[in-house]
Amino acid sequence: MTHKGNLLLVDDELNLLLSMEELLRLHGYQTTIAEGGQAALSLLDAQEFDLVILDLNMPRVSGHDVLRHIQDNQYNFTVIVVSGETSFEAVSEALKLGAYDYLRKPYAADGLLTTIGNAVSKAQLERHNLLIQKKLSDSEKLHRYIVEHSPDIIYMLDERGCFTYLNDRTKVLLGYDKNRLLGRPFSEIAHEDDMDQIDTLIHIDLSANSVNKVLRLRTADNSVRFMDFEALPVQLEAVSDLTAILPKQTNFKGVFGVARDVTERIKAEETISYQAYHDSLTSLPNRSLFEDRTNMAIVQAKRNKQMFALMFLDLDRFKLINDTLGHPLGDLMLQAIAQRLQACVREGDTLARFGGDEFTLLLPHIHGEADAILVAEKIKTALKAPFSIEGHELYTSVSIGIALYPRDGQDLRELITHADTAMYTIKQRGKNGYQLYQSEFDSTSPDRIIIENDLRRALDCEEFTLSYQPQVDVITGKMSGLEALVRWDHPKQGRLFPLEFIDIAEQSGMVVRLGKWVIEKAIQDWTTWANQGIHIERIAVNISPLQIAQPNFADDVIGLLASYSMPAGFLEIEITEGMLMNDASNATAKLRQLSEYGVNIAIDDFGTGYSSLSYLQKFPLRTLKIDRAFVNDIESKDVDAYLVNAIVSIAKGLNLELVAEGVETWAQLEYLKARGCDKVQGYLFSKAVDADEIEKLVRADSQSNQLIEV
Repeated sequence: MTHKGNLLLVDDELNLLLSMEELLRLHGYQTTIAEGGQAALSLLDAQEFDLVILDLNMPRVSGHDVLRHIQDNQYNFTVIVVSGETSFEAVSEALKLGAYDYLRKPYAADGLLTTIGNAVSKAQLERHNLLIQKKLSDSEKLHRYIVEHSPDIIYMLDERGCFTYLNDRTKVLLGYDKNRLLGRPFSEIAHEDDMDQIDTLIHIDLSANSVNKVLRLRTADNSVRFMDFEALPVQLEAVSDLTAILPKQTNFKGVFGVARDVTERIKAEETISYQAYHDSLTSLPNRSLFEDRTNMAIVQAKRNKQMFALMFLDLDRFKLINDTLGHPLGDLMLQAIAQRLQACVREGDTLARFGGDEFTLLLPHIHGEADAILVAEKIKTALKAPFSIEGHELYTSVSIGIALYPRDGQDLRELITHADTAMYTIKQRGKNGYQLYQSEFDSTSPDRIIIENDLRRALDCEEFTLSYQPQVDVITGKMSGLEALVRWDHPKQGRLFPLEFIDIAEQSGMVVRLGKWVIEKAIQDWTTWANQGIHIERIAVNISPLQIAQPNFADDVIGLLASYSMPAGFLEIEITEGMLMNDASNATAKLRQLSEYGVNIAIDDFGTGYSSLSYLQKFPLRTLKIDRAFVNDIESKDVDAYLVNAIVSIAKGLNLELVAEGVETWAQLEYLKARGCDKVQGYLFSKAVDADEIEKLVRADSQSNQLIEV
């Protein structure tokens, strides 16, 4: 069977690769497979392919990375993306990086084969055209063939900007017979809005490189096509081979160019861009576009010393409509509400759908709060009249919070938070009104409610993960253990750190379940590393007071160790001084039970509480951790240095191991080392990294025999 083309298939799932390879080989394609992005890079650097079929979601080297590699190296490979990733950002990025087409997994075999056939044909034709163009001066016949059969318009302009040559593609793409345009100026078919750019395509200096520009052309039927022009200056003298193209001309000076129809690509890019920044239901700007425009308004207002208002609008009792009449009717209601709201704002204002039944409104260039109140009153009035939706007469109202820049906030997050807070006060007062933000409002209340609600589903949705920060032995310079640190990969807010949600988890009681997950995940990770031959001397886990207050806390930890066959000596439980002081009697028995089983016990952030030597002696401790607040100021504050010295003395007197947190400079390390500190951790050595990077750290530590210079 004759091979139709040489294809490179790239995916990190071998079964999918093999299945696609079998399909394509049955249809006459020669294939090479690359299991993952890294393997693909090696093959792309070494071989030529007619087509690359590429997945986006791959570990380490993603499909976007492969596209950038192709683009950076100017490889002439046509790429079709076949991926389960459907976000507008990912698709748009792939197209911007040069992808020819995008197919969604699972793909239809017929659709895949058709797309591949078109792409292979296009890639092979482009390479063929390039080869022929390089031999243009040696073969007029070959030149004519490639020009007349090109999928693009080939043209030549004289010094006046008039057409001296056009191929037959002009008829197909623009509807003009080429003979009608010969001798006529290029400006006759250019769109009036692009007239100011024509000169850049006509008057090109002979020493210049080619000029690329996308212009709009008017077609014979008065529609508009987007054409991608690539133009080169030319000067020909007595070139007899071109007499068939340029009759009766022995000398010619002008422009040679190619115009490719990119109308569909431009429209697709515009559609993708629109969808990425607009709400699909109401066609209003979405949250991303609103935030972009607000950030721009902040820059302009700061530069011009102006004021603007940001409003947060929440529909009252809208959930009742969805619950009683159904979401389809609720969607129609939202569309009708959006139209009324849009009628209340000026041309330069931005009304956006923030999500659900929430809207935001940006009012730039206002003179004072009275202007914002006037708009709020207008919105209230607009929503008073009933809505007639599919035979139902429906009513709604709105609660509006207003924040003013710069009085109520200097950045986007602060303004939205304060507007949301003001809106929340209206909700509490009975809804249907507006409120200007006041500094005495509790600005954390709405955020805390949102975080608390999201926490309740986060564990079920596997949104939490653990990062690990290495602990380093100051004598040997080698990694001696890890501290497990919980992270929340929030679906909307991105990665959140403990300071942003642990207090709420504590107050809501959800920290008990979260804490148990952290312990099990840390033990599970340690076991995985051990099975891979990666030795981790100790893994430390922070414990909440609510956790240790649970009757079965110690039994649960011991049970987890047993179920994963992890020796207890490799686990360290970190407690705080406050836990010792506030619940000493309850905690002592459980900590002793864990200690007797072999688990190590450490006091975290030592020095920030009020524990005495007598209290320390009551507990089965192995480790004291110096709080980072003292370490940070060792070099600048004598009092903190004295406190560190005192803590070191306490630890040595009680025969406890001493670990210093937050070590960021060599001076801090040398000071701690000189005073006998056993172990350190901080950004000087490594930030907290995800579990899949630990193997790399251990390998580096092993190869260099130490993680730091000692």
